[in-house]
Amino acid sequence: MIETQMHLEAKEQIAEAMAAEQESLSNECRADASRIGRLLAPDFHEFGTSGSELGYEAAVRVASATDPEGEPIKMENLRGWLIADGIVMLKYTSEFAGRRSNRTSLWRRVASRQWQIFHHQGTPAAA
Repeated sequence: MIETQMHLEAKEQIAEAMAAEQESLSNECRADASRIGRLLAPDFHEFGTSGSELGYEAAVRVASATDPEGEPIKMENLRGWLIADGIVMLKYTSEFAGRRSNRTSLWRRVASRQWQIFHHQGTPAAA
């Protein structure tokens, strides 16, 4: 019984982090600096597919330059793992502007049903 409850709690946390990741990739969210800023942890760090490194302020600036009517980022094969209570790792492949990337994100629960991404990495994917 306890194992089943733990499994359900893990699935719920993973689902919440997945929903936050999907929101963070939406053009509407990315174009809104305050909205994307709420999803990024103050200690956010990213290794981008270009090889560049971004912190919180640069990531908000780059994301908020998104055209809300522009081409969306497509996501496939999204999967997740509960690393520890309140810490979820997600993996997926994205496609944008004809480029595919393998991506990994680490999400931290900061309040009930509220998550922030604190690390992200994108690596160019084979075509």
